[in-house]
Amino acid sequence: MKSIPDTIRDLFQIDLVSENKFLKDKANSFRRNKLLKVVEVERVQRKSVYLATGQDIVLFNALLLNAVFPDPKYVKDIFEQPETREDATQILKSLLMERTTVTGIALSSDQTGAMISALEGDLDLYKEKLPNPFATLPQVVLGQNTNLLNALLAQASVLDPLDSVLAAYVEGDIDRACELADQLSDQSAVGPFIGLIRKQQVEVRRFKTLLDDFF
Repeated sequence: MKSIPDTIRDLFQIDLVSENKFLKDKANSFRRNKLLKVVEVERVQRKSVYLATGQDIVLFNALLLNAVFPDPKYVKDIFEQPETREDATQILKSLLMERTTVTGIALSSDQTGAMISALEGDLDLYKEKLPNPFATLPQVVLGQNTNLLNALLAQASVLDPLDSVLAAYVEGDIDRACELADQLSDQSAVGPFIGLIRKQQVEVRRFKTLLDDFF
């Protein structure tokens, strides 16, 4: 059994992972939301935590997806919800397919296409590794001050209106995503996606109303 830092070092050849608190925190977020299964071993002074058997693949795929999708809950939903996986695949196509560099991050176009094809297909995210389009994990290059999505948007000289909708959706700002969607001149090609975010907006507002009534 290996710890999370040791597993990341072996998976991505990142020697500095033990000193990279931000990357460790990102990985531990998947432990906290139960995407990663761990084994806890009592020691004399503290508890040691190791990844359960086979969880190295889950961690690998989670960190790859987290490079673009900063919300750990959204990443978990990609694993668990076919609809979210489909939405994420379309977002990746929009954001990555036409690019080879992002603020110094080298992207392999072949591997990017392979990653998207794997998500479109029946690859089991719990058992099979996604193709890795990154020479170095963006979380390491960019750190905690930004994420790949923000870097992509900052680098783009002209932002497609749909990209703005996607960006707001990925960052969890459903109201902003709906506001931007209303400004699209042609929604015919992305009707199902627009319908999805509007449905989520209704659910979020209903939940907030329920909380307000409760308290």
